[in-house]
Amino acid sequence: MIHCSHTSRYHWGEVGTPLHHQRGEWQISRVYAEAGMGEQSLYHAKACLELTKANDIKGFDLTFAYEAMARACSVLGNKEEYEEFKDMAINSIEFIEKREEKEYVRTEIENIVI
Repeated sequence: MIHCSHTSRYHWGEVGTPLHHQRGEWQISRVYAEAGMGEQSLYHAKACLELTKANDIKGFDLTFAYEAMARACSVLGNKEEYEEFKDMAINSIEFIEKREEKEYVRTEIENIVI
């Protein structure tokens, strides 16, 4: 899964938009988090958040950028930063337009354990 996520990001980097690049970094971060590889997860979560801010990406994708940071911090056992980014993710949900996206992201955030 790790290799697949990097491959996907590479190809989207060649032909995609900044949103595709941002989502690719999110995906890599998530895969590393699921594998228990916190440092790598945090590296890609930071890249995701940087792309999000640099390209003024909002809504669903902004919330998931914060979710990626919270999840990476949880894998690393960094409770303080986990709480900070979890709160940022929760607070940004109100700016998501679609109800089903709000519900989905809320569930994903609630499933993060530290």
